[in-house]
Amino acid sequence: MIKTASLALACAALLAVTAQQAHALPVSPTFDVFGPLPEATFSGSGIPNHSVAITSFVDGANTITLGLTATQRFGEPPVTNDGAGTFTAQAGGFPGMPTLARWNFDYFVKIVGGGTLADYAINLLYDLDPGAGTDESAHGVWDLSASFPTDVLNQDSQNLGFGFLAAGFPPFVIAPGFGPFDPTAAGEYTFALRVSSLGGSPLGESAIQVNTVPEPISASLFGIGALGLAIGGARRRRRKQTA
Repeated sequence: MIKTASLALACAALLAVTAQQAHALPVSPTFDVFGPLPEATFSGSGIPNHSVAITSFVDGANTITLGLTATQRFGEPPVTNDGAGTFTAQAGGFPGMPTLARWNFDYFVKIVGGGTLADYAINLLYDLDPGAGTDESAHGVWDLSASFPTDVLNQDSQNLGFGFLAAGFPPFVIAPGFGPFDPTAAGEYTFALRVSSLGGSPLGESAIQVNTVPEPISASLFGIGALGLAIGGARRRRRKQTA
């Protein structure tokens, strides 16, 4: 009897774990084409648009194009990618603004055919947890349809360090439970741009992953060495001037 009860408890525990795993839905790279999106500026000047996770689909009279990418912030080290939706960026705070990352995530939504964002449920999911495999339910959600209802083209370049993403701005931005964002943390961040009908039926999605890694030791040592040479040179110049 004791053995039977123990077996039943073990089976129940296994079923519970299996159920939890079945509901674990980490975001993974998703797109139709990974490559250039020439019409995307991401509302900036000179922001790279040559490595974008692009999804395009037709809904009635409307053709909808989605794009997601990750790019370096201004003059920071370039963000690389594997050609399949996974990007690699350097961890660390942006110079002068240490709460911001050295990289941005960039999105693009365009509707051609008479519709606007308000005709759909368009959500941008973002991840503040550097742990791998963050469940989609733990992502923050930015409702682009409610934020920009009359737009037929909406695009921007954002940074996970921007305060409204961690604090939220209901009902437009629902913050994730994990926060605030730590730009120095090496880890994995995922993003998804999703379109559904107003009735809730999924229509299309683009998703990417960004892995952040520490600055290479060689680059750090080079920076320290260059700083030491500069200080040494300045000291020598001062000695010459006072001699």
